[in-house]
Amino acid sequence: SASELLFQDRHVAALRDVRREVAERLLDDINMDNITSFRLQTKRSFERFGDRLQTKMNRQLERAWNLGKEAVDAPLRNAGHDLRVGALPVSSFDTQRLQSYRDEVSDAISNIAADGARRVNNAATFGVVGGREKKKIVADVGRYVTRGAMKKIAAQVEGMTKTETARICNVSMRNRLKQAGKEIEGEIKKYWQHIEDGRARPAHQSV
Repeated sequence: SASELLFQDRHVAALRDVRREVAERLLDDINMDNITSFRLQTKRSFERFGDRLQTKMNRQLERAWNLGKEAVDAPLRNAGHDLRVGALPVSSFDTQRLQSYRDEVSDAISNIAADGARRVNNAATFGVVGGREKKKIVADVGRYVTRGAMKKIAAQVEGMTKTETARICNVSMRNRLKQAGKEIEGEIKKYWQHIEDGRARPAHQSV
């Protein structure tokens, strides 16, 4: 299901490796003499995280794309149309659209990784310059991915994952409906079904 696709792989969990690496370096022997080296290592840790996240998101976006097609194909099969995922040819335009979304997500991941390194490095640098205890600097960075500087990064990753997965699924569904409408001419109609939740405005309910 769509919800399983959205939540089955918690990309935020991968940040735990980055947080652990940073914490270990902080507790090792962080001081004014090696803060520059620490900042560089932190940047590399986040770049590796970004590469791993990109690989996972590429797979997830493709699965979401196929899920959107299957959401259209399944009811058509139930109505007697023997369609399968891939039964209707995906045009080069659709393929390019999927790739464009991948490129867009790749840019977003790069920005998140860069922002993450900046936030963590700033928290660590301010701690060292301010003479804070190592354990307190670790707390500033985040004892967990839901604390300190790591909290904002985790929220960005989770928000991007949910938003982009849902968006590519919806785009795929719309494209698939257009393809099915051309393949099954005169038999595909679009309509709205109200869910009767008592919250809709009267104008929307009448539509």
